[in-house]
Amino acid sequence: MRFPLFDGRVRLPEGHPMSEGGVFPALALVELAAQAAGHAVAEALAAAADGTEVAAHGGMLVEIESATILRAAVPVGEVLTVDVRLDRVMGALRRYRVRIDGVLEVGLTLRIGAAA
Repeated sequence: MRFPLFDGRVRLPEGHPMSEGGVFPALALVELAAQAAGHAVAEALAAAADGTEVAAHGGMLVEIESATILRAAVPVGEVLTVDVRLDRVMGALRRYRVRIDGVLEVGLTLRIGAAA
């Protein structure tokens, strides 16, 4: 299930399958980090297209290089700031550093697939 990410911020939704007992375990928010990196890929592809329509691309998380958990759990409803930075492009692979403010810092690699 997708996280509602807007302008680098997300309000952790109630009823999300990764929440339990009104909280999200920090490790479950690695999925949020991967989705935020996916948004960054889509934005980069759209910018590279110079205003022309861009075909949708599938992506897949292929590696979690590192993860530092700063807080064990986050309550449902909390608003978090998500910062995504491109670290490296390696053909179809893109490595990102994602920081979910005060909760999690993760280095991950996405593989960008063919047009969906």
